Parts: sequence; structure tokens; C-alpha cells
Amino acid sequence: MRNQEPVSEGPSFPFEDCVFHGFRNVKGHFWDLVKAIGLPVGLLILSLQALTFLVFWQFLLALAQRSGDEVGPLMTSSAVAQVSILYGLIVFVSIAVFASGTNAVYRWHLYKDLSGQIGALRFGIDELRTIGVYLVYFMLALVLPYLAVIIVVMLGSLLATMLMILLAFFGIIGLVVAMVYLSIKLSLCVPLSLERRKFTMFDSLRLTRGRGWALLGSYFIMVLIYMVFALILSVVQEMMVMGPLMSILMSETLMPSGNEVAISVAILEYFSNPGMLIGLAIITVLQVTLTIVFLVGYAGLTTFSMRFLQQEKNDLVIAN
Repeated sequence: MRNQEPVSEGPSFPFEDCVFHGFRNVKGHFWDLVKAIGLPVGLLILSLQALTFLVFWQFLLALAQRSGDEVGPLMTSSAVAQVSILYGLIVFVSIAVFASGTNAVYRWHLYKDLSGQIGALRFGIDELRTIGVYLVYFMLALVLPYLAVIIVVMLGSLLATMLMILLAFFGIIGLVVAMVYLSIKLSLCVPLSLERRKFTMFDSLRLTRGRGWALLGSYFIMVLIYMVFALILSVVQEMMVMGPLMSILMSETLMPSGNEVAISVAILEYFSNPGMLIGLAIITVLQVTLTIVFLVGYAGLTTFSMRFLQQEKNDLVIAN
């Protein structure tokens, strides 16, 4: 049952403890988390990315083997079906890995639990529930506000030009505000559903009441830290991969012709370079590592916020 005593005056929100809780919580257990969560999630993600690259490679290979004036379908219907099935499988497994990895990190922060089927990863009803919670979360926080703005702009197009511009302007501002507001208010739904072993969305609205600005500041700091490191990796990737590739594609030999076959051959030759493949692999490993580290930090922040607000609002679940 839940303690339903009146809400008491809580202390000021501890920003520093909240933002860095995820990283401090793994202190002394770093290698345990690497073995139980980092390696399984990382290897699964890298395997899925390798399969995606293989699909792209096969497409380029088929395009490069065409003659310059050849017309007709690029691949046979059976080849298209095989690629579609493989890509669908990649998407399905990616969603399962995301849900399982998310739950594994939350279980660590909540219970210090690293048991699972593949390391700390599990694939069961909790993961299905997490997928469902995230689907509803994205519908409420992202899709519905976006649809609302589209409807407003479409209605505005029936009015005068100036009114349409004003509606579009305020619609975009409203879209950003609505997305941020709903994202913060529903941010606790995943750990709450995992803890209570039932689908719950709107308990997060109640728990975060009166603490929206504090949570916004905490998530902003966390995302800012992530974006700094992501930007560094993006610059390195641009220098190592995209810059030289674009130089080849924009060369005087390929640019005027627009020949798809010649462009595909150039891309295949570029990615056949062992040094480029090694560099691309290193960048990919670093990106996956950064994603996992961010997940640990984000889940730690969310867990700390949930526990702090549960205590503040006397809403901790008490075992019978």
C-alpha cells in the first residue's frame, strides 16, 4: 500500500546530487556494470549496426554492378523482400535491446540488481511494458503536440497571410513548450512502471507537481553534458569519415555527371580502405560507449528524482 499522508514542506531540490547521482552510484561497481550491462548492450548494438551497414553495402554493390544506361528495378522482388525482412528484424531487435538495457540500468539504480538472461539484460513482460510506456510517452510528448501545430498552421492557411505567419510562429513556440513540459511531467513513467510492475503514466504527473523547473534544470544540465561529448565525436567523425567522403563525391569527375553507378563505385572503394574501416569502427565504438554512459547517467538522475519526490509527497510504496 501507499502512504497517503499530506504532503509536507520539502527541502530545496538538490541539483548537484540529482544530476550526478547516476555516476556516483556506480562508484566501486564500474566493472560490474561494464560486464553485466555495458558489454552485452554494446555488442548487441554493434552487431545491429554491422547488419545495417551490410544492407547498405549490398545496395551499393547492386547499384555499382549496373551499366550506365541500364533501366529497370535495382533489385529483384525476392531481394527486396529479403532486405525488408532483415531490416524489420534489425528494428525489432533494436527496440528489444533498448527496452532491456534501459530496464537493466534502472534495476541497478533501484535495487542494485544485475541478474538477467544475457548479463543483466532480460527479455520478458517488464520489457514489453517498458516498450508500451515509451510508445505512449512519445505519442503524448512528441506526436500529439506536433499534430496540433500542423492543424493550427493548416487552419491559419485559410486566413490572411499575416495571421498565418503569426499562427505558425506562436504554434512553433507552443510546440516546443508543450514538448518540453510533457517530457518533464512524464519523465518518471518508466521507472515507476518498472517498480510497480504495472503500466502507469499519470502518477508521474502527480509526483512532479511543483518541481517542474527543478527537473527541467537537472535534465538540461545532463543533456548539455552529453551534447558536449557528442559534438566532439561528431567533429572527429566529420574529419575522419564524412569530410573525405564528401570531397570524393563533390569531385569534378563525379559531380557534373551525376552517374549513380560511378558514385556507388567511388563509395565502395572509399569504404573498402582498411584504414577507413578501422577509423569508422573506432568512432562507432566511442558513440555506443557514450550512449551507454549517458543512459546510466540519465537513469540515475530519473531514479534520484523519483525517490526524492516520493519521499517529499509521502508516496513511497510500503511492503505489506
